[in-house]
Amino acid sequence: MVDFIDKKVSRERYILKQCENRNVLNVGCLAADKKSALHSKIEAVAKSVWGLDIFDSKMENYIKGDAQNFSTNEKFDVIIVGEVIEHLWNVEGLLKSAHNSLTDGGALIITTPNAYSPVQMKNAIFGQVVPNDPYHVLLFDVTTLKNLLNNFSSKLFDGNIFYYEEEGSTSVIYRMQRFFENWKNGYCRGIIAELVKLDSSTSGSQ
Repeated sequence: MVDFIDKKVSRERYILKQCENRNVLNVGCLAADKKSALHSKIEAVAKSVWGLDIFDSKMENYIKGDAQNFSTNEKFDVIIVGEVIEHLWNVEGLLKSAHNSLTDGGALIITTPNAYSPVQMKNAIFGQVVPNDPYHVLLFDVTTLKNLLNNFSSKLFDGNIFYYEEEGSTSVIYRMQRFFENWKNGYCRGIIAELVKLDSSTSGSQ
């Protein structure tokens, strides 16, 4: 069962903490992390790290594959899926692929934008069309993401959902974003799902 906890964390600091001294697979390592260079930061703290994306790459420890249907030769302690799920039409395929690539008790960490953050809602509150990322096919609030995970993965994972804030940007819209985040967690920039793989003997391989 996946439950909601009304708290917020720093996205980057939280992810790096989960990766410390662990074997990590970073799904969406190329497209999702161009601005933050998160993959190299994970490499600095993890025991080992592999990347997976749909594009060709010459980077070391790289798997070219589809996040919706992938397999790996080894099992990982942590799988990071950062700012990727909103681009996928087959979320169930992602969850099953991640489940099969994790050690028992391993963690699947999913982050995604919050549909109700000010940076998403700034046009909608004035009745205008929201100029969303043209590659997004889904957008989540905490309830929708919790419902999706409990419908598709209740036999695969237990876990929690909570909010994240992003630090560093000094633009006007992000200063406004942080103002609202400090007022109510529900306005936070994004959502984190922290899912723990159930033991294969009870959950069954999918």
